Amino acid sequence: MNAPPGTDVVPPVPLRPAAPLRPVLKLALEEADFAADVTVDDDSLLVSVLTIRVPWHPTTAEAAQEWMRTVDVPGEARWDGAGIVVLHLHEAAAVHRFIALLEPQICANAAAAGLRRVLSELGVDSVTGASRDVIDVRLGGDELGSAVALAEQLGAPRIAQGLELGRPRGLRRLAERFRYLVTGVVGSLVDAVFEPGCTHEEESLTLYLSVDQAGRRRLNRNALDGAVPADVRRLVVHSREGP
Repeated sequence: MNAPPGTDVVPPVPLRPAAPLRPVLKLALEEADFAADVTVDDDSLLVSVLTIRVPWHPTTAEAAQEWMRTVDVPGEARWDGAGIVVLHLHEAAAVHRFIALLEPQICANAAAAGLRRVLSELGVDSVTGASRDVIDVRLGGDELGSAVALAEQLGAPRIAQGLELGRPRGLRRLAERFRYLVTGVVGSLVDAVFEPGCTHEEESLTLYLSVDQAGRRRLNRNALDGAVPADVRRLVVHSREGP
């Protein structure tokens, strides 16, 4: 069909190939802890999925193809000869979309790494993990020593005052006080689970933080300078505890 006289015909913009974005995609996958090999095939990128922590279920090429369709990632998912799911990304737009879907996990991992660094600098033993939505921080030690040490750094050195830490009830109360403390520091409710010790495992307290809570500068800054408001410290020590 001919364009009307005097009208400029704009040629279609060619699609940008995926292949030049291999370094960008590899970095994003590493930051998201998404184990995969990325290879170049002409203008395309082939992502060989090596992890079982994937956003599609079951972990098949067919499910991966359906997931790509649902979340608008152009391309195909196929089995290779070794039984590995391979995502075929042909366009730069597909790579950018895939990276955008990894972003929540990347942010969670970065927040967990920040907390891990702060706790390490404070000499507080902890185990920190991350999912897309939750950062978990496990504090242990004899009589929850790690939680007591962190509370002191947060400005609540008397958090264990009046508690019998040699008894399960005292440890449960300590865990509740610590939850109050961290809730006050981040400014929103924090979930925490206390697990009593046994013959082979010491007692532990695991905090469950949202990515936003874990990434709060307020938490990291207060942990380093011990600057917790006085009303929070009073709440921790004088909180209403059951029998």
